[in-house]
Amino acid sequence: SSIIVVFFGIPLSANKRKGGLAIQFGISLLVTFVYLVFMKVSQAFGKNGVLDPLLTAWFANLIFLAAAFINIKRVRK
Repeated sequence: SSIIVVFFGIPLSANKRKGGLAIQFGISLLVTFVYLVFMKVSQAFGKNGVLDPLLTAWFANLIFLAAAFINIKRVRK
C-alpha cells in the first residue's frame, strides 16, 4: 500500500501549482485520508460478508493503483 500511495503522489508533486507547497501538502494529506477511509470501508464490506474478503483486501489498492497510473500518464503529456 505504501508503494501505491507513492505512485499516486508522484504526479501530484511533479506539477507546480499556484499556492505553493502548502496546497500540495494539503492535497497529499487529503488523498491519504481518502485512501485510509476507502480501506476501512472495504474492510467493513469484507467483515460483513457483502464482498469476497480477498477482493475487499485489495480493492482500495487496485482502485488507487489505477488512478495512479492514470495520473502518471496524464503528467507525461
